[in-house]
Amino acid sequence: MSRGSILFLLLFLFLSALGCSPVALPVADKEPPRVGVTQPLLIEHTDYANYTGRTEAKQTIEVRSRVAGYLKELLFQDGAEIAQDTPMFLVDREPFEIAVQKAQAEIRRVTAQSEQIAAEVKRLEDLLKSNAVSQQDYEEAMANKLSSEAAVDSARATLADAELKLRYTSVKAPITGVASRALVTPGNLIQADQTLLTTLVSVDPIYVYFSIDSPTLLKFREQVRQGKLIEKSPGTIPVEMEMETQTGYPWKGIVEFAENRFDPATGTLELRAEFANPKPTQGTRELSPGLFVRVRIPLGPPRQVLAIPDRCVQNDLVEQFVYVVDEKNQVVRRPVETGSQVDSLRVIETGLVAGDRVIERGIQKVVPGVEVQIETSAAIPPPGP
Repeated sequence: MSRGSILFLLLFLFLSALGCSPVALPVADKEPPRVGVTQPLLIEHTDYANYTGRTEAKQTIEVRSRVAGYLKELLFQDGAEIAQDTPMFLVDREPFEIAVQKAQAEIRRVTAQSEQIAAEVKRLEDLLKSNAVSQQDYEEAMANKLSSEAAVDSARATLADAELKLRYTSVKAPITGVASRALVTPGNLIQADQTLLTTLVSVDPIYVYFSIDSPTLLKFREQVRQGKLIEKSPGTIPVEMEMETQTGYPWKGIVEFAENRFDPATGTLELRAEFANPKPTQGTRELSPGLFVRVRIPLGPPRQVLAIPDRCVQNDLVEQFVYVVDEKNQVVRRPVETGSQVDSLRVIETGLVAGDRVIERGIQKVVPGVEVQIETSAAIPPPGP
């Protein structure tokens, strides 16, 4: 190999080595992460115990006829709300009208007979004064008079019974409530006090049954004894309710009954609340028996508490905590004890004070001790009514 070829080869290898070597670039300083912070909001809050319950009618009536006969007519619509004493079924009246006529005729007969016997007694009484009849004849006449008067009373009772049965041929609603479907159609024979015609359930007021745990009930009773809670009336607990499609617990009522013992299997006590269920100007009443509902009872009077957006609260296997920014703009992990949720806010029982800067946005970018840039979040909206 010539000297020129060797020099060319060495030059090629040198340039190749320069092309494979990394070129060092200047590194810019890393920018602190940006976070949004918010400050705890002071709100008035009432602590509640929440439960699930079911609605039930205050009264459930099985409608039956008091007389036997053939059903002649239905006088109501299936599922309609019926006012008390409104006719619902009509039993064939003809046999009962005939019974009334026979009882009236019997009264006329025994009344005429009684009047005749009374006149005879009067005549014998005058004759007895002149010893024209014997005492025995007079006493027999008096016995006949008493017997005829009893026959009149019996005939009158038979007429009253016949008239009562005639009135019972119109089967009326014993309460105001919503009717089920008719279980018997016209033309069928119904038995007195046996054949079930339909059922009625009352709808105003309406009951809600739910079970409360013993610690909550004992806490409430203690609040009442200390005067921190005022019962609406002796032995009644204020309670609120909402249906599955509602929020804000718009229904206000009272717990007016409690079972006389706790269920040892569950450690709970069944309570019964009563709610007014007025009829609207249009449509049907909102509450019906058998609905699933949510109820809550207050555990104390309203109090001032701090609240932050619920998304600020973090959890691990040990505790709940939030990230706050200190005066040096460094992240600090702060353990907290939380309370109930109010709309999108979470009540903070301990761990925060007014003025703390709680990280609300950018939580996933921070770790304790890192310095951050603060972007103040929008003010926390107060909870709804």
